Amino acid sequence: MIWRYADVLLMKAECLVRANNDVSGALAIISDIRTKRNAPAITASSPAAMLDKIYIERGLELYWEGHRRQDMIRFGTFLQPKSEKPDVSPSTAVLLPIPQSAIDGTPGGILHQNPGY
Repeated sequence: MIWRYADVLLMKAECLVRANNDVSGALAIISDIRTKRNAPAITASSPAAMLDKIYIERGLELYWEGHRRQDMIRFGTFLQPKSEKPDVSPSTAVLLPIPQSAIDGTPGGILHQNPGY
């Protein structure tokens, strides 16, 4: 797996907000990234608002890099409707199936398939 420096900075900003409610520290990190990209500055006054900004920034910065599903699960948006339909996805959609070969290869039947598969 390849890690980009911008991804590391975005992870650090998210950790600052989630662990310490440090909005100003996270905002400084995001501002540095956006300055290098010649993007307009952002503001946030609360931890919830800052997490929303980080979520959006991760989507912009890491576009097409395969991080979005895990980001959506972590930020709680994965199961939400993607269109005008009011349907919410079942909670089992967060889990991935376990390969049948792994289940069959486990002695004693310890490993069981995730719900929904």
